[in-house]
Amino acid sequence: MPEKQTSITPQPVDCHVGRRISQLRSERGLSPRELEKKADMAPGAVAALEKGSLSAGPLDLVYLARALKVGPADFFAGLAGAKAADGKNKKPASIAPSEVEAFLDAYFGLSDPQMRKNLFNMVKAMARAESDR
Repeated sequence: MPEKQTSITPQPVDCHVGRRISQLRSERGLSPRELEKKADMAPGAVAALEKGSLSAGPLDLVYLARALKVGPADFFAGLAGAKAADGKNKKPASIAPSEVEAFLDAYFGLSDPQMRKNLFNMVKAMARAESDR
């Protein structure tokens, strides 16, 4: 299940990923509920992700990618132009899809679930610290 967004305003990356999920889902003629079933997600999860009100974790992105028959990096295509739901252009992440894929490969290469969780929490903390600057 996606992690709950901690801030009131959706983050630019969440809005961007949500738009990409919606676009890819629509291109395949799937309803949100059909995608949830294919990706083994809770009812309402896809709609919340598409609105940017929930953050998708790495495993969520992998399951969604498999269900949509794309790579996880496809959710980040065009990220540099992402805007928050309030329309303000926040400092976008400059990351190439190949970097996302390499990061996810390395992440899932860790066999210890606790180490994956620690890495994920560390990256989130670093992102929060950077956005607070």
